[in-house]
Amino acid sequence: MLNRPDVTSRPAAPAGIPRVRGRFTAGAIARKLLCCVALVTFLCTSDLSHGATSSPVDLATSASPIRLAAHLDSWREDPAKSTAAAQLPPRSADWQRGVTPLEVGAGQPVWLRLRLRLADNQSGDWLLTLPTTAVESALFLGPFDVGGRPQAAPVRSGLDQPFASRPLGNERLIFPISLVKPGIYTVFLRLDSSIRLSIEPELWRPADYLAERKHKTIFDGICYGILITLLLYNLVLAGAFRSRAYLLYVLTCASALLTLSTYNGHAAHYLWPDNPWLIRHSYTFAPGLWVLFSALFARTFLSLRETMRIADRIVLGVVFCAIAVLAVGLSGYRELAQTLTEIMAFSGALLMSAIAFLLWRKGSPGALWYLGAQGTLFLAAVLVVSINWGIIVSPFLLANALQLGVSAEMVVFAMALSARINRVQSEKAALDLRATHLALAASTDPLTGVANRNGLAHAAERLLKAPQKSALLLIDLDRFKAINDDYGHEAGDLALVETARRLEVHLRGSDIIARTGGDEFIILLADRPDPGRLDTLLGRLSEALTQPLYYRDCALAISASIGAARFPEDGETIEDLQRAADRAMYRAKQDGVAFRHASSDSHSSLPTA
Repeated sequence: MLNRPDVTSRPAAPAGIPRVRGRFTAGAIARKLLCCVALVTFLCTSDLSHGATSSPVDLATSASPIRLAAHLDSWREDPAKSTAAAQLPPRSADWQRGVTPLEVGAGQPVWLRLRLRLADNQSGDWLLTLPTTAVESALFLGPFDVGGRPQAAPVRSGLDQPFASRPLGNERLIFPISLVKPGIYTVFLRLDSSIRLSIEPELWRPADYLAERKHKTIFDGICYGILITLLLYNLVLAGAFRSRAYLLYVLTCASALLTLSTYNGHAAHYLWPDNPWLIRHSYTFAPGLWVLFSALFARTFLSLRETMRIADRIVLGVVFCAIAVLAVGLSGYRELAQTLTEIMAFSGALLMSAIAFLLWRKGSPGALWYLGAQGTLFLAAVLVVSINWGIIVSPFLLANALQLGVSAEMVVFAMALSARINRVQSEKAALDLRATHLALAASTDPLTGVANRNGLAHAAERLLKAPQKSALLLIDLDRFKAINDDYGHEAGDLALVETARRLEVHLRGSDIIARTGGDEFIILLADRPDPGRLDTLLGRLSEALTQPLYYRDCALAISASIGAARFPEDGETIEDLQRAADRAMYRAKQDGVAFRHASSDSHSSLPTA
């Protein structure tokens, strides 16, 4: 049987060599001291590097802008143990590397950690930017050097602060970073929002960012200019036409403009910079008002009350839901209000597109316009909501898609309203033309085309009110009855038509010719000529009417007697003038002359034929 060696026994020291008591030699003690120093150093800086750590951003080789998704560490804070004060996360924080897309919201604050490496002879001035304006609370800490010493004071901003708190007075959240000397630095950013957001921070050189903001400012100005122009133009039209559709369009355009200016940060900058409550809640009530007025405009524009009663009730339901959501948002439940607003925007756009499609199939002229406008906005809304929900990652579309869609929608709606007005005006012009034709028919002799008694009365009422002097000529055809009896009614009608034509040849456009019955014609002379010229005109008319009339190769002899009465000398009403001219015409017949004046014994030297 083998004996187990005694593991506790130590071999005896060789003779002459002193035995060392214990394990702590001078070298061992030095090594232990170095380990302790390293441990203390690690513990002092463990809050800057605890957990998973992303690689630092090399500022010397990176071009502006720098997408930071791969360089960020994130940690979601327990809302019950808030560290909203200007202090770092605890050492026990479980950091996660490179979360893409980064979602903020649902009342759970998110901490971001970013490490930066600055080389020699490099500019240390940078801007950390967030592609959103809707963060309620943002706390920026750092930069910290490798020893954990802060290089700048904390910066607090967001919707719960007055606009003056935003660094550099910018609408979007940006935080300046100034690095003094080469080395590795760490910055922290705490974000909190009750509205769900999907963001991707970026790092910019100040010059590059300012250049990019100039382009964005020009783009925003163009979109705002389009909307303001359409708003003012249609406001004038709403007042001119007293149209409910135009008024609702103006309200829709105004609420869309308010929504865009809110999302771009301009409402907080220029409308209510010192009111954090309005800054925060405008993200709820502005889009809510937009949904509300859009539904009312669609109901009026598509005439749903007359064309589709069921759809009209559904749209009214959307209107009441929008009012309820506004109340929910203003009560403080902003996340719920935003979710409900997005659901209404999606479902409402689909619903109205389906209704417009059905109306278009039924032949509604405005439905196709509405379908085109709604399609542009629906596409923009889908893109924005998809980005907020993390389905799509695109800072450019997040910043610009909605206002592109809104501008396009408002332009299409303006064109639709113009087409509607043109259609209404065309219908009105057709009705006016028909009314004119009916009025003309009621005041026109159907055989000769000149005025009848009604036409004469209307013309005389207008003419006798004019300041200039005028005259009335009464013409009676002398041989008309014989022609009518010998050759028939066709010849008699030809004689009447030819008489009217010959009279029109010798008269001015301002003069009125009327056939008042049988073979009697009346002429109203506007702006009566002097007596000599009047006699000359009467002579030409008499001579024209005595020319032979040819009917079926037969020359028919015809003549006329004319009585002339002057206004106001011979009468101040059409009836008085007709009686005076009638007496003068009978004297001309009796005397066998061509014409007589009511107020003079002068007569033409031309005898009647």
